[in-house]
Amino acid sequence: QGVEIDGQKPEPHGRMVRSKHWKYCVYDIGDRREALFDMEADPGEMENLAGLRGTAAILQQHRDYLKEWGRRTGDTFPVPGDL
Repeated sequence: QGVEIDGQKPEPHGRMVRSKHWKYCVYDIGDRREALFDMEADPGEMENLAGLRGTAAILQQHRDYLKEWGRRTGDTFPVPGDL
């Protein structure tokens, strides 16, 4: 991170929402823009569960949480669409 690409230094921006059990992050650039962590089983955030079938409903629920927060606050940061 912080290394120039084609003469420009990438400056990612993102948002995060946390529920009691899960942490969801989304970024505006990168190959894997989303991250989902099980904060009870993995408090060190070592395993991104966003791409697993078993967490699809949890991922969508946290996308919805972040979209709702954006609506309430006027934040237009792009959150990935519905599954």
